[in-house]
Amino acid sequence: MADEAAPILDYAKTTIGATVIGFSLSTALYGVSFLQAYLYFRAYWKDSIGYKSLVATLITLDTLTTMLVAHGLYTMAVLHFNDPAANLILPWSFPGQAIAIDFTTIIAQLFYVHQIWIVSRNKPIIALVVLCALLGFMGDFSLNVLSYVTVNGLTSKMFLIVGSLTNSFLALADMLITGTLSYYLRSFRSASRERTNGTILDKLIIYTVSRGTITAVVQILFLAIYVAWPSKSYWIPFQLILGKLYVNSVLATLNVRRNLFAPDHAERDLHLRTDLDTKSMGMDAETRSGTTVDRA
Repeated sequence: MADEAAPILDYAKTTIGATVIGFSLSTALYGVSFLQAYLYFRAYWKDSIGYKSLVATLITLDTLTTMLVAHGLYTMAVLHFNDPAANLILPWSFPGQAIAIDFTTIIAQLFYVHQIWIVSRNKPIIALVVLCALLGFMGDFSLNVLSYVTVNGLTSKMFLIVGSLTNSFLALADMLITGTLSYYLRSFRSASRERTNGTILDKLIIYTVSRGTITAVVQILFLAIYVAWPSKSYWIPFQLILGKLYVNSVLATLNVRRNLFAPDHAERDLHLRTDLDTKSMGMDAETRSGTTVDRA
């Protein structure tokens, strides 16, 4: 009898343990997200309604995700404490938080698609990134919806194949976003070496590469662990922090504008733009290096 119960106990412990680790990490990142949102609304209250709605939507989804994960963990570790077999079926809040992360991911990736459009107007690249992002979103969303009605869906062959393809598309979208933005930022730096402050573009390139690398690496690790151990729950921590990374990435991108253009914190003497048009950024840097600031 004990031998029969061992696999159930092992799975329950692994699932709860992985969820505790993921919840701890994601909650810490949620605190950073909340602080980023506060700083944004305080510093950029004159931004367009579009950017404000974007930030409000992301922080709402992030809060909902955290609440759903907390509910799932409470259900597994407290309500099912004396019934490990019950944890073979994840609580409804677990696929619920995954759906919230799906929407967070697609919103963040489309935000960066908009930035690619601003700096490049490269329709083929934009179409490819959008295709990868949408395929990843639709695949993951479908799996999470099916998780509500499929008892052993997370370890089935169909879920393994679709889940692998889904994360591959999402990771590819992140890599394309990072590579495209970095390429065009470097192009602007080379073309404007004699008339702009190259340090600003260097900072933008480093920031863009680091942002995209983090989310892409986590997506790849999520994929690799899910494929390597489909019957285990080792992938849960990576899945739980992905949404937080996307939220922090977008909020940091919006908040970094002032620091890039005002390293001496002379904010009143600086004309800040509310979009991330890199060409305009170069013009702002050139104006900053002169003797006057164009307020026209």
